[in-house]
Order: sequence, then structure tokens, then C-alpha cells
Amino acid sequence: GFLADWKNCDLGHLGSLDWQGLFLDFVASSSLLSLAEDDIMLYFAVNLALGCGLRRSEIAAIKISDFDFQKGLLNISRAMVYGKGVDIEKETKTKSGKRSIVIPTGVLEAVRKVQKYKMKCRTKHPEKYHESDYLYVDEYGRNLHVSTTTNRWLKWLQKHPDIKKISITALRHT
Repeated sequence: GFLADWKNCDLGHLGSLDWQGLFLDFVASSSLLSLAEDDIMLYFAVNLALGCGLRRSEIAAIKISDFDFQKGLLNISRAMVYGKGVDIEKETKTKSGKRSIVIPTGVLEAVRKVQKYKMKCRTKHPEKYHESDYLYVDEYGRNLHVSTTTNRWLKWLQKHPDIKKISITALRHT
């Protein structure tokens, strides 16, 4: 079932808030999520940052196999880093970075949208599409660089002057 085994879940990003960071209330967070829908990968990244407290490097390394839909958990065990001209998958930044998080409804919706996007891109570019289990990909199925999240976020903020200028990293501390 969807109910998670709470004993194995890390709810730290919900319970231990960094009071010096920037926090958004529910209404502001919902506005950001709805506004970010014009870029599916930004929408996905914002959902994972806000809903699960993920780092940019963890978002870039998310695979569909990390989701346990039966238990309603997202298992975080790796991060994507840039090294020697290529993205490299490695363990999370800290030992406590390995964790299981209850999947918020918004994240489930974002995963569905990404899967539809990937299917559409597969159909559009059948010869060039790179099959992978990764979710944070471009239209050819290639992994998006970690900095892509920041670049797209900053571009999006420029188009929306009504939204307070905050870093994508600050979203994970909401």
C-alpha cells in the first residue's frame, strides 16, 4: 500500500528547519510549482527540492527505480557530480544523505509528467533517443548537467519579477 513504513523514513527536512535559510509558506510554494510547469524539468526539480529537500546533485541522479510506489518512498542513494568533462554518479554528499523520504503527492505528479515527456521525446526522436532509467534528462534522453537546474531557475526567475529572487538551493530548506 501507499502508507510508508515510518520507522525507515527520514523526515529530517520536515522537522529540523534551518531558521537562517529562506522559507516559503504553502501558498508561495504552490505558486512556484504551478508557475514552473512551463519547463517540465524545472517543474520536476522544484518539486523534488520543495517536497523532498533534495540537492541539485541528487535531483540529477534520480532514477525511476529509486521510487518505491508500493511503500510511497523515494530512496536517495546517489548524486551526480561534474568531473573531467563528464557527469559522474557517486554516493550522496554525506552518509546521512542516504535516506528514504515519503513521496509527496506533488512529486508523484511531477514523476508522471516526466514519464509522459520522456515517452513523447522517444517518439519524436526514435533514432537519437538515449534510453535510461534517469528522470532528469533532455529531449534526447541524456542526463542534464547539475548546473542546468540553476541556469533554468535563474532564467525562469527573470521572466517572473513578482517572485522573490531566491536560489534553487534555498527551496530544499522549506
